[in-house]
Amino acid sequence: ILEWLTNYFEKWRKAPESHPVMLWQHWLGEAAGIKPVFAAEVAQCTVTDRDRGDWLAGIGTEAEVAKGQDGDSAFRAARTDYIIGNLRAIISRTESGHLNKVLFGPWVYDDPMDNLSLKFDSSEDRRHAYQWSAPSGDPDRKKRGNVLGANRLAIEAIPLFPTVVDGQHLATTGFTGTRSTRNLTWCLWDEPVGVEVVRSILALQGLTLEKPDTVKLKRMGIPVVYRCQRQTIGKTRIFTPPFAL
Repeated sequence: ILEWLTNYFEKWRKAPESHPVMLWQHWLGEAAGIKPVFAAEVAQCTVTDRDRGDWLAGIGTEAEVAKGQDGDSAFRAARTDYIIGNLRAIISRTESGHLNKVLFGPWVYDDPMDNLSLKFDSSEDRRHAYQWSAPSGDPDRKKRGNVLGANRLAIEAIPLFPTVVDGQHLATTGFTGTRSTRNLTWCLWDEPVGVEVVRSILALQGLTLEKPDTVKLKRMGIPVVYRCQRQTIGKTRIFTPPFAL
């Protein structure tokens, strides 16, 4: 598994700009003109290029949304002026040892965090009240606090959470709630399944109910459902620790 993953990721590690997730650059700093460029990317998709279409749908939409609403995935916790640099660094710096640690070893958070994470982990709630150093100048970020391999694997899951325009808002698979506080719900399954089945499982409407039907889900091979929140505090987005429903 490790050898296969390492070889699979190698071409992008050497040339991170070629990875399809870099299409997220159209939200860089929320600059003017991003919609036409992203729309042109969407227009180039064909039925024989499903992979590219999946990445685009996982990243966002070229359609107009209401003022103040995000046009890209609810998974973006990093600021728009940081997201591309973080993605590039994660892809280029993740090596076999990082993948080995995340898959087969304990998560010890001994990788640098600074510009090398997607802010998915609840430990990245680095508000000043929670730590000794001011978040903006915390020297520990350059040394520890991150599981780099986990961030690298998470990138590959983005197409499994497509976005879709819902009225004047953009909805992201698995998310419910408002822009400032959103619930993210996902599950674990107890049998090996292919990627297309995973895509369907994660999109089950029953998962996002306030109280999912756990009996029904267990009969489907889904023994546990988790939920957390993506909160916006000022200009900072954080994911809270998950809990089992």
